[in-house]
Amino acid sequence: MNKLLELQKALKPIKKDSKNPHFKNTYFDINTVLEVVLPELNKLDLCLAQPIQVIDGKNVLTTLILDGETQLIESEILLPDLQDPQKLGGAITYYRRYAIVCLLGLEAEDDDGNTANKTIQTQVSQDFEATGLVRFKPPYMEDQVQFKALTDYLKANGSRFDNDNKCWWIKPEVEAILKKKFNQN
Repeated sequence: MNKLLELQKALKPIKKDSKNPHFKNTYFDINTVLEVVLPELNKLDLCLAQPIQVIDGKNVLTTLILDGETQLIESEILLPDLQDPQKLGGAITYYRRYAIVCLLGLEAEDDDGNTANKTIQTQVSQDFEATGLVRFKPPYMEDQVQFKALTDYLKANGSRFDNDNKCWWIKPEVEAILKKKFNQN
């Protein structure tokens, strides 16, 4: 773990250098993350690997930091179930980028207060939409057992909770089932 501490000390905040023309905001792309991280990993003889594995029939992105044959840390995240290769590729790139940032506890260049929060919410929405998911706000439920059953169902069907926007992102086919169940338009 000493090498990981050295790595965190050496890494600088990641600059947002890519433009999103649709939302007119900036972000850091996977290449920027790798340009910052890989040289420092190499100095410490550490290796980054991000294989995609099939676990329980689902695609999972695994992010590993290796020291020779020794695995120092690992993170796994379930990838969305997308059939469109371009959307899947975009989702993989997105998940790779944030898996590295989270796994290593990296700082991203800070933005300015409320503008940053709105930009983050917009970027999060755009990223979920790029994976083919749609926004869903479940109806209010007083019955906690029923609410837990709904959230368990959402999680089991590849849905993601978006804490920034306080909603769920779900597959369109799940949305159709839930709209029918809750009599929503």
